[in-house]
Order: sequence, then C-alpha cells, then structure tokens
Amino acid sequence: MGTVPIFEQVRRSCSADIALLSGTLVILPDKILPRIKEMAKSADVGFSSAPIEGVGYSRVNFQGSNKNKVSLITEAFNKGLFQILVGTKALLGEGWDSPCINSLILASFVGSFMLSNQMR
Repeated sequence: MGTVPIFEQVRRSCSADIALLSGTLVILPDKILPRIKEMAKSADVGFSSAPIEGVGYSRVNFQGSNKNKVSLITEAFNKGLFQILVGTKALLGEGWDSPCINSLILASFVGSFMLSNQMR
C-alpha cells in the first residue's frame, strides 16, 4: 500500500480534483497550477512542474524544506483548489491542521491505538 496506488484508484473512480502529497512526490491538477505558482511566489518558494501525460495532472516540485511544501498544499486545500488530498502520515501527521476537512481515511500500518487516535 502506498500513496500513488491510493491516489490513482481514487482519481479513476471519482470526478473530484485530487492531490497527492508525500515526502518525495507532489501531484496536482493542471488547472490549479497557475494559482499554486502565485502562492509559491508570494511565499518566496521556488516552484516547477512537469506534466504527467494524458491525465491532466503534473508532478510539482517546491524548493526548500517539506514545511514549505506542506504549508502551500494545505493552503491550497483550504482554499478549495482541490477536494481530496492523499498524503503520508509523516507529512500530514501530528500538528497538521485543516479546519475545512470533512472526512479522513487513515490507510496506515499503525501498531499503537494511542498513535492512531493522535493521528485522528
């Protein structure tokens, strides 16, 4: 189980805009890239993208730390630029906050009841 197979299954099965955020990979819908580029520029974070052929999505790179990436993607999610976010526990774990979230699916191998409650 990983973020890419989950992202791809959800992308194929629903019409909502979806994004993927992991430590090494960010995938965003092509139609929101101009807004993301503006947000990155105003936050003084380097931005580049490369299209994924035939699907309307691009692989996106942000310069700097994962903190920059997470804050920009969270801001885009909060602004409604996409409706579904697939991410990793490492990046969207403890301390991540999004008041606009409606549902959360935890697809994780968490061995501790306390840790799974903390993630929720």
